[in-house]
Amino acid sequence: MRRPRSSLFFFKALAICFFFSLSLPAVFSLDADLFPAKNGNWWIYRKTDGKGKSTDIKYSVVDLKQQKNGDVTFKIISLSTREQVAKFYKKHAGRTSQSYFESKGKSPRKIEFTPAKLVVDSQIRPGSIWQWNGTSNDPQKPSERWQVFPNEKVKVAAGEFNCVKIGGLMVDRSAMIYQMRWYAPNVGMVKAIDTRGSERTTEELSAFHLN
Repeated sequence: MRRPRSSLFFFKALAICFFFSLSLPAVFSLDADLFPAKNGNWWIYRKTDGKGKSTDIKYSVVDLKQQKNGDVTFKIISLSTREQVAKFYKKHAGRTSQSYFESKGKSPRKIEFTPAKLVVDSQIRPGSIWQWNGTSNDPQKPSERWQVFPNEKVKVAAGEFNCVKIGGLMVDRSAMIYQMRWYAPNVGMVKAIDTRGSERTTEELSAFHLN
């Protein structure tokens, strides 16, 4: 089966960035956390869809539990005018993975990620690449491939942050989505862009509270 040209271009770009970034230093110090999770932490993002409509969405950490093996499990909930979303995560040694997704609203959904899907690793460095392939019994056969780029300064309503930049390609049988994420140490995600065809959705951090 022939791959779309846009997909081939994206993977070539990832390969070039990988070879040019091998000699770059680590992204952040060992005590940096790109996905800080404590009960009561929250972030507010201004989300703008492809039609230019903007909505403020608040994400809050709840039900955080410390496991005997040192892992941390927690849930992030968000509420918009259309749906309530809960995402379930596990943190292990700086690696934050998503294991479950549930939404309630006009189109309720439940999705289990098997294996768990790596979201971000606090020890990643420019050139790092990882891939996730969904469970074989999912009819969409989803897959994601991510690449870490050199740091960038990002200015949003909440301030200016030195961020690690991560680019990804999500493919299933119904869609191809290019994703960009910017994470600031000990803050979390600062900005996100998802591009699907000619439509682009952005999220920018406007306020946050960390315990």
